[in-house]
Amino acid sequence: MQGSKASQTNRVLRVILCAFLVIVLRIWHLSTVQREEKLLEAKRPQERTLLLKADRGVLVDRFGIPLAENKICYNAAIYYNQLAQIPVIAWQNGVRTTPRREYVLELSHVLAKELGLDPLTIEDEIHSRASLFPHVPYLLKSNLSESEHYRLKMLEKDWVGVHAEIGSERYYPLGPVACNVIGRMGSISSREYRAIAAEMAELQDVREWGEDEGRLSELKEKAYTLTDLIGKTGVEGQFEEELRGFYGKKTFEVDQKGRYLRELPGGREAVSGKKITLSISAELQQFAEELLAEDEKRRQKLFWMKGGAVVALDPKTGEILALAS
Repeated sequence: MQGSKASQTNRVLRVILCAFLVIVLRIWHLSTVQREEKLLEAKRPQERTLLLKADRGVLVDRFGIPLAENKICYNAAIYYNQLAQIPVIAWQNGVRTTPRREYVLELSHVLAKELGLDPLTIEDEIHSRASLFPHVPYLLKSNLSESEHYRLKMLEKDWVGVHAEIGSERYYPLGPVACNVIGRMGSISSREYRAIAAEMAELQDVREWGEDEGRLSELKEKAYTLTDLIGKTGVEGQFEEELRGFYGKKTFEVDQKGRYLRELPGGREAVSGKKITLSISAELQQFAEELLAEDEKRRQKLFWMKGGAVVALDPKTGEILALAS
């Protein structure tokens, strides 16, 4: 009985000894034979891909007067696909560590200090929202001041995943004129976003691409995110697909400090949305709205008369020249 226990113990010890020898040999191989190769690999330049947002298509009246256009704004964004290159789990001196989680935690405090946001909120948004569509930038804060933008730009080289973005926002040069025709912009709803994400996931799993491949490419290039504004009503909503445009892409070679070395081939420029010309005349539309505003006082005295509308048509073509209500 004692002899069998002794033999079992000897077998276990031999297995442990063999495993220990294998580990020692592996460490020796990495530290001596592959040392130079691993050092070169660590110093090798890396690639960093940036998406270029497309300008939304402009809206003009029949004479080319702008009704809706774009103006420059500064945003703070996160590229989760760059954070995904940091390992989730690593072993250091026999201790299990979580490099990605620790990096995001530290990054959240740095960004919170620069942007005036709550670090816990930033950390939660990076893990929950930015990770849903890792290939597109997730907007943390929009409409930064110029000084905030340049301070964030300085952080890009030290913090992987941070991007000081120069974007555009919708601008209506004539103010509220034709607002009932133009419509409004609004945040993409969770339902719409989940529908797009589910469609992309389904198309990714399809092996026989067929016509679905074109649809997948289109969704990737349009790259909706939870912070995007989309057309909700009026012309902005009716022609959302035409106005949105397509993202561009540029890939850069960066060194270990995150400094850009050169642009790599294979990128593409952003494609702006289509310009849409409306049949209305901005001048006539404004005049019609002013008429309604002047008549408002008289109509308020007549409790049975509520609201009003003006429609002007071209009798030859049937085109709407003014549509006010």
